[in-house]
Amino acid sequence: MRYAHILKGTYVKPEIGFGFFSKDTEIYYDYWSSYYYYSSERKDYFSMIVQVVIGKQWVVNDIFLVDFYAGIGYGFDGGEGEYHYGYTITPDTPLSFSAGLKIGGLF
Repeated sequence: MRYAHILKGTYVKPEIGFGFFSKDTEIYYDYWSSYYYYSSERKDYFSMIVQVVIGKQWVVNDIFLVDFYAGIGYGFDGGEGEYHYGYTITPDTPLSFSAGLKIGGLF
């Protein structure tokens, strides 16, 4: 037997995520190519995902942890399909993706 930290190893986890944010969208109007009229409009975006995330964690000298993960699943949004601060949803199909690298200290 050898020592292994309890946080070290491979994992699979289900994930449910909700997102809501507002942003200003720029609108340009072209009146017969003589001048442009600029306007800004605030839009609300809502999204939801259900994913399966697979990851791998390493613990280095009981001091810090390195975690790499990737997820795939089903997602929908009310917008045109873009990055939603943690995951992305494809515009043509209801697929969602996420991936990341976390580095943190243990105390």
